[in-house]
Amino acid sequence: PGAMVGLDGVPYIIPTMHPSLILRGADAGKGAALGGQFIAPAVIEHLRKARHLLTHDANYDVQLQITSDPAEVRRYLYPTNGRTFAVDIETASAAVSELDAITCGGICADGTTTSLVVDTREASPELLAIMQYFLEDPDAPKVLHNRLFDEAVFDRVWGIQVQNTVADTMMRQRALFPDEPAKLQWLAARYTYAPPWKTTHHPTFEDLAIYNARDTRATIEIHQIQQTQIAPVETVVEVDSACAGIALQMMSDGVRVNFDRLREIEAVQVARRDTALAAMQEITADREDWSPHKSKDLIWALFDGTGPCRLVPPTRTETGAPSTAKDALSRLRGAHPFVEHLANF
Repeated sequence: PGAMVGLDGVPYIIPTMHPSLILRGADAGKGAALGGQFIAPAVIEHLRKARHLLTHDANYDVQLQITSDPAEVRRYLYPTNGRTFAVDIETASAAVSELDAITCGGICADGTTTSLVVDTREASPELLAIMQYFLEDPDAPKVLHNRLFDEAVFDRVWGIQVQNTVADTMMRQRALFPDEPAKLQWLAARYTYAPPWKTTHHPTFEDLAIYNARDTRATIEIHQIQQTQIAPVETVVEVDSACAGIALQMMSDGVRVNFDRLREIEAVQVARRDTALAAMQEITADREDWSPHKSKDLIWALFDGTGPCRLVPPTRTETGAPSTAKDALSRLRGAHPFVEHLANF
């Protein structure tokens, strides 16, 4: 191919495993797997991609349409014509509990290279209405990557519970290849021709929109390829999807908390901790800078010949040092008052 010509006329380089690793490793009973997974399928996929690139250029020009016009959004989405839509959002934080706004929402229908980026910074009631209609539409199949985040944000910020999520590409990756990474950038590199695009720096909204468009374009293409692979793990995918629905409902419902009682418990625990700390500091008075938060200070107090306890370590770490892990210290209960204070700290 003429495009993207690289070193000495070589247009593409696809790193892979040497075939002898598979052939000889299988006979020897070793080397045929990495991270607990067989490498032969991955090598075969690499060879297939190489063969395809002999006659095709890796064109990954992502087209995008940025809008806040409800009519434009409606025209992109409807009629659905049996299409499946990748959905992704951009927010100011990765913590759902901190969010009260969605910067933009990306949508990419299968069969197209054009992603719609909906500017929701100052969304009108009409725009939110069409977004709600689409997200809750049971006849519009949706694919997300890490649906637990996006759907929780839709619920928290807009009060929308997404309907008909047919796939989560991250969850499917974990079902298919549990020892491999599941981030979108990694999956795009494996399954598509997408160049690297993941970054946290977006100087302008237009930069963020392009980033969002690449997310949805990659998600829908990854989904299409995963669809051809999931048959052997279909039961796992079904269970994961059902558990995700339960998790989302739990995140939406929350847990009732009696804050008055919580403050009472906190006050009791703080007093208990302060009493225990004062008692330990009295026992270790010879060392003014002693702290129960430092492992070396605990080792001195419990096990050192110059310390107050001078106990025998029940277990040791891989380096040979006395262990101060909780299970190890539990074996010392009753051996010295210091240990009882430490347990209450």
